[in-house]
Amino acid sequence: MTTRLLSLLAIILGTLLFAAQLPTSFDISPLPGPTLHVRLHFGVRFAGDYFIQVVMPKVGNDLSLGPETVPCELSFVISKDDVIVHSQNVDAMNRQSELGWANTQQYQAGHAFRLGHGEYAATIQGSGACQVAATRGASVTVSRVYREHILGSLLAFFIASMLLVAGVAGVLIA
Repeated sequence: MTTRLLSLLAIILGTLLFAAQLPTSFDISPLPGPTLHVRLHFGVRFAGDYFIQVVMPKVGNDLSLGPETVPCELSFVISKDDVIVHSQNVDAMNRQSELGWANTQQYQAGHAFRLGHGEYAATIQGSGACQVAATRGASVTVSRVYREHILGSLLAFFIASMLLVAGVAGVLIA
């Protein structure tokens, strides 16, 4: 009886550890033009730093990813329960990364901001000319700033896997 109970506990802990590693999902919307706005709703499971991310199709076949700043005027407001927790005006976006298989480039609009656990809404307002993004057909979303924790992520994955294997083996044996 004790072996079965410990095995079930190991299965539950392993499953919870796997679930904690899943990223939060965010709405994605087309980047608004001048005088237009979009509203994105999202939940934050874990407190951390977040930013507005603009994704555009890649232009050209350059293999290197150098720094690029694109002029783009927009403003955004982050609110929780209709109370503003952060607002920012953006004049330019900086290229941050590229997904080669998707043929897209990611740009960070403005500075990162800290959010705690809860449900939020981001209102993004097109303030002025954003010619490059409009020409390329850009989309906008909220994204989390991820720190490099490769060793910690591998360790969590290994522990979760071992808990699940030990739990299933214990249930089958008991």
